[in-house]
Amino acid sequence: MTLPVNFKPLVKSENRWTPKKNVSSMVVAEKKVKSILNKMTKEKFDRLSKQLCDIPFESYDMQTMVLKRVYEKAIDEPTFGDMYADLCVLLSKTASISSFL
Repeated sequence: MTLPVNFKPLVKSENRWTPKKNVSSMVVAEKKVKSILNKMTKEKFDRLSKQLCDIPFESYDMQTMVLKRVYEKAIDEPTFGDMYADLCVLLSKTASISSFL
């Protein structure tokens, strides 16, 4: 059974759907935090923890999001629990001098 091959090529219309990027500071920070946490190992801890601490906390919600992501990683990876605890200590020192407080 053969099908007819008389299809027209697709044409881009002016009102076509295009994906919208969410560039809010919260979304950008969340992507950066997830990326850093996914790379985190004990060998890379110093470099990556500094990167994580360098992310500016612009709001209480952003700070809460970061701590929530760290907590979720600690629960998912209990063998690295001590490393995530050290990360929380570093984050608490950084957060205590945040400008929104």
